[in-house]
Amino acid sequence: MVWNDLPKGAVQGDFSPNNILLDDSDVFESLIDFNIAGDEVFINHLAGEGIFLAYELMGDDKDDCFYEFLYAYMKERPLSRLEMKTLPLIIQVVRPFRFRRTQKIIKLVREKQFTEVERQLSIMLNLLHYEKEGGI
Repeated sequence: MVWNDLPKGAVQGDFSPNNILLDDSDVFESLIDFNIAGDEVFINHLAGEGIFLAYELMGDDKDDCFYEFLYAYMKERPLSRLEMKTLPLIIQVVRPFRFRRTQKIIKLVREKQFTEVERQLSIMLNLLHYEKEGGI
């Protein structure tokens, strides 16, 4: 069982721009909002936060932002061989099913906008099968 073998530990749980405090020179000063902090598999947290920051805040075509986030993280905390092997699979599962994407589809169904529902589901399916050329 791979999941149990992946490194885990304490995470803040909500690494968003609203929770990052900067000083008057725009230098990182502090991190706030620990209400969903807890223990997590590190690469699951990494994938979720990176996907939120890059795609939900910046737009679906921001692969460069996402991978810059991953590379910056890996400079500070290199990933194990098992994490490197598993991370692409986690990304493939987490990215299509992020909260805002699924909520958008639910809203479209309620509004009976089925053509747009099909388009959004097609995007989700494509993301589920997406593989970055050359790996991570």
